[in-house]
Amino acid sequence: MIEFDAIPRRGEGKRMAFTVRDFHDMIRILEERPEWRDELRRLILSDELLELPAIVQRLAEAQSESEERIKELIAQVRELTRRVDELTAQMSALTGRVSSMAGDVGELKGIVLEQRYRDKAPAYFRELLRGIRLLSPREVSDLADRGVEEGRLSEEEAKDLVWADLVAKGRRREDGREAYIVVEVSWGIGVSDVERAARRAELLRRLGLPNVIPVVAGKGITGEASELAEGKGVVRVIDGRAIKP
Repeated sequence: MIEFDAIPRRGEGKRMAFTVRDFHDMIRILEERPEWRDELRRLILSDELLELPAIVQRLAEAQSESEERIKELIAQVRELTRRVDELTAQMSALTGRVSSMAGDVGELKGIVLEQRYRDKAPAYFRELLRGIRLLSPREVSDLADRGVEEGRLSEEEAKDLVWADLVAKGRRREDGREAYIVVEVSWGIGVSDVERAARRAELLRRLGLPNVIPVVAGKGITGEASELAEGKGVVRVIDGRAIKP
């Protein structure tokens, strides 16, 4: 076994030279005695550096666990996205069915309301005419056909007239003169209802009918439609109460 002391103790004389051969001998000895390497490493390196391999190992393990967790989260997000897509499709289909149902219900309410105005015409239009008599669809059709034959209406205008919800005749309360009303019935009265009533009243006037009054009737009316009715001279009947221009 080779022994050496490169640095003498205090008071022991001069320092001994440490040669390249001594260095190589030391390396060989350290290779042969791994426990000396550990001791030398402990003396040379700080505690923090000695713990570094263990820290790196723990970091590597933590990273591996994080990567696995991220993969799990990505899978969960993909599944959630798929479910959201399915739910969105189901909601779209449901919205379509609800919209269709709402349209059907609105149309049904309009039909019921129109029939109510037909059945109770003398009550609903009492403020406008007395002795009210409804014209049947056949009578309105005959009037339209006569207008076409006499050249007063085009075929399209005649078709428009026969689609009127209600046409009635009676006598005006203020002077007893014969008069007609052409009524457009809608649960919620809009601009188009006012325009149809005014247009169809004008078609009846062109047929020579006296004192034709355009009327819109329903449960309510929009502000824009009410303003338009005021300008066009259309009577509004809201829940049986007549509002004259």
